[in-house]
Amino acid sequence: MTPARAAVLERVAASGSILLLDGLFLHRSELRHHWDYSIFLRVEWVRNHRVRDRPEPGHHRYHEGQNIYFRECEPWKRASIVIDNDDLAAPFIVSSEHSLEPGRWDR
Repeated sequence: MTPARAAVLERVAASGSILLLDGLFLHRSELRHHWDYSIFLRVEWVRNHRVRDRPEPGHHRYHEGQNIYFRECEPWKRASIVIDNDDLAAPFIVSSEHSLEPGRWDR
């Protein structure tokens, strides 16, 4: 069975626009060249994926995929900035390879 393709309205961003994308596995090698700047939110696995009484279907597969991604891509090393988000009330910057000076990202 072939998955159905969703109809997508293609748009072109205006010059100077900032596009924000959120998703899993965005620091993979084949995607890295698309980003000028990236953020990796570091969250302890157990905190981010609380163990439930009954595991959700597919949970093991997702967990293994995440392990492979972390092992092969090390997204915390590829990100422009790493933010520890274990405490939602007090996130903090762990590391940053780029300065956020005004005009730094102007093109």
